[in-house]
Amino acid sequence: MIYRHPQAHTFTTAERAFAVEHSAAQLFGGPETLRDKLATLYAKAEADELMGITLVPDHADRVRSYELLAKVSGELGNGAPAVLLP
Repeated sequence: MIYRHPQAHTFTTAERAFAVEHSAAQLFGGPETLRDKLATLYAKAEADELMGITLVPDHADRVRSYELLAKVSGELGNGAPAVLLP
């Protein structure tokens, strides 16, 4: 179901649980928040690289999202390459 004004929607307990469960695997926020979440994800996964997707419909905004992700990832200094392949 699509809501025209989601801020006016009252979420059910099941909807809230679904959102919490699925947002746990998503990385979003400002640079500091994203850096912290990426660092945690790298540590939990014991990964030396990560692949990501962004669900931004506008092409220019999507490229910008990838640029920001690459920048923050590169700042972690964990040896993981920050590569942008839009």
